[in-house]
Amino acid sequence: MTDPQNESAAWTTSQTQPQNQAAWITGPRQRPLTVDAAPYPKPGRHQLVIKNHAVAVNPVDWRVQDNGTFIQNYPNILGEDVAGEVVEVGEHSDRRFTKGDRVIAYPLGLPRDDPAQGGFQRYTLVEEVLTAPIPASLPFERAVVLPLAVSTAAAGLFQPEMLNLDLPSAPQTGAGTGKTRTILVWGAASSVGSAAVQLARLSSPDVRVVATSSAKNFDFVKSLGATEVVDYKSPHVMADVVAAVDRARGGGGGGVGEATGARATVTNRGGGGAMGGGGPGGGGGARDVGVDGEPEGRGSFAGAFDAVGSSAEWMLIIQKLGGGRVVSTLTPSGDVPSGVEARSVFAATIATKHAHIAGTLWREFIPRALEEGKLQTKPEPFIVGEGLEKVQEGIDVQRRGVSAKKVVVKLTA
Repeated sequence: MTDPQNESAAWTTSQTQPQNQAAWITGPRQRPLTVDAAPYPKPGRHQLVIKNHAVAVNPVDWRVQDNGTFIQNYPNILGEDVAGEVVEVGEHSDRRFTKGDRVIAYPLGLPRDDPAQGGFQRYTLVEEVLTAPIPASLPFERAVVLPLAVSTAAAGLFQPEMLNLDLPSAPQTGAGTGKTRTILVWGAASSVGSAAVQLARLSSPDVRVVATSSAKNFDFVKSLGATEVVDYKSPHVMADVVAAVDRARGGGGGGVGEATGARATVTNRGGGGAMGGGGPGGGGGARDVGVDGEPEGRGSFAGAFDAVGSSAEWMLIIQKLGGGRVVSTLTPSGDVPSGVEARSVFAATIATKHAHIAGTLWREFIPRALEEGKLQTKPEPFIVGEGLEKVQEGIDVQRRGVSAKKVVVKLTA
């Protein structure tokens, strides 16, 4: 397939360069992807070329393929997670990388509408600031679950217009202030949710995470650092989340609760349902948390991160918590209740708007946290096969849904 941009400086067709190949999307809603030759990318300032050994599939890939959104120019290349080895270093490099380094990267093909920076090909052009080295002992197919997930999580957690938590460090420094800040992560078993739980807990010893997942994933989410996990399928999910947040903040949970690592069981102290007038059971019951007149010494509620773009329930939950800010991987749908501030999060903004976040995360935190085992490469990879021909199958598997897994395609060396 010829150069899709015809005049892009990021492509080269020199016969001395390695032969590239890609899984192309040739038009809106085109399915299946077309595996064909691709130009070899040319690195510019502060850029690298990576020979991919593994790529991962994200929900955005099937949404773009199904809906024909985001992409303006065709043919193009999807893919936002790559792991492999550095084969070229562009000009004005900060000298972190040399040829042969094992790395992961979040490529900006989709936000820049640039196929040279798409992940689903043999050689991908990436930004230095969104690339990190990985330990020699870490397989590419495990490491590749991280790039888009940690970047999205960081955008929601650390940007000042989002939840504005402190940037993480590995190891953590200091013992904290003793004033807890509790966040809710909705969909914690997803790849973005898994990263959000970990990054939030590593941001400060003061941060507590209340998370939701299905019951079968409780142990997994607890292993990431969640303080409590609530079953999002429970008919009492709103009451359970409110009580769990209350306990994490140092309250009584609005009732007699059991923090068991499974769904919190809440028994109302009296007067109808535990949620009050709007919750299951109706009637009086436990007061909302986050309202005026909190007991001295209680921690604060820092907001919520919706990692799966399911807005209906968490909006009502945040309202029950007294209001606050929610960041979501999708644009919230429907009316936003009074007192709730909803914002959508976009991973690329950690580099394009808040470069210090990308720098701290990718240059400093990720390499050290992986080396020291502080950052887990979770969720587990679900490897659908090997070769670019398997990318479409991976997209189809992701479209059908996976639980506590991330779809990965291995590429031959």
